[in-house]
Amino acid sequence: FQINDCLISYSDRQGGMEALIKGVNLLLKGNMARDNTDLFLSMDAKSFDFIMGGVRYLNDASLSSGFDIVAEMGERRFELKDNYLAINDLSLMFDGSVQMDGPDIITDLNIGTGDTQFKSLLSLIPSVYMEGFEDLETGGIFSISGNAKGRYSSADSLLPDVMLELIVKDGQLSYPDLPEKISDINLSTLLMFDGSDPDKTVVDLADLHFLLAGSPFNMNMSLRTPVSDPEVEAQFRGSVDLGALSSALPVKLERLTGVMDIDFGVHGRMSMIDNRDYDSFVADGTLEISEFAVMMEDVPPLGIKHAAFSFTPAYALMDEFIMDVAGNIVHSAHRPPDCLHGFFQKETTPG
Repeated sequence: FQINDCLISYSDRQGGMEALIKGVNLLLKGNMARDNTDLFLSMDAKSFDFIMGGVRYLNDASLSSGFDIVAEMGERRFELKDNYLAINDLSLMFDGSVQMDGPDIITDLNIGTGDTQFKSLLSLIPSVYMEGFEDLETGGIFSISGNAKGRYSSADSLLPDVMLELIVKDGQLSYPDLPEKISDINLSTLLMFDGSDPDKTVVDLADLHFLLAGSPFNMNMSLRTPVSDPEVEAQFRGSVDLGALSSALPVKLERLTGVMDIDFGVHGRMSMIDNRDYDSFVADGTLEISEFAVMMEDVPPLGIKHAAFSFTPAYALMDEFIMDVAGNIVHSAHRPPDCLHGFFQKETTPG
């Protein structure tokens, strides 16, 4: 069975999902008359666009795949042997099995990339891939591993359990014409989705770390019970030199300078905010901005001489705020109440 130069278009207006695949070539080989047979499936596409929720996740991406399958037609069981799916420069490997059980599907699948060049991961980002990706110099490795095990049943609202882990080691980003670079990029992320009870799903961003002009930035975050009562624990700590950032990555600004220092942490449940139980919700930290300035074409110059904020669950204290807009100085200090409640409930915070 063969398809050549096919165009596939899918549009789900209610779900806000669109897909367009151009230049699809497909080849399927195998003896379908036998109870047990080996199937070989290969597919490639010249262009793959995918939009969901107004966000273009893939833009003119290349696509290729190859599947070597042992099919037990009588049992409706399919064993995946050496299989891969490649999007741009990123290739995912598959193995495991899929079995049809009446209307249900039983899966036992493993996926992984092994240690792959960091640039392969960046190739999935349309803005990077389309605008100067060839000039972007990268270093380091990353890996994706995971599995999907369990039963899919629409009647019982069951999904397979899914585990995915993403690790980046010693990543680096730089452009040859710019003096600075982002280095020592390390990331460890774990997703554990419970198909029978989504409320048991866990997301752990155990460590995000990078250096910009020698200044470190660190972040970690975890999410529990996302359905019934989201529990979030997060920590942000570091310094970002915006001038160094504009010297490391191309930005469409005439000028960008300033330093942001942050040391902020939160830990609590959404119900604590809803009930204004601020004594139970932990939110502490500071944000300081110094000598910030930005200049854009056809926009008056904007600068922040100094801004300092202190955060608690009940309020955000603006210790000092000195701003310069085209030579007009604004000096303020303020403490708006119920800042977290207003943020999470999309309400107006007075002040």
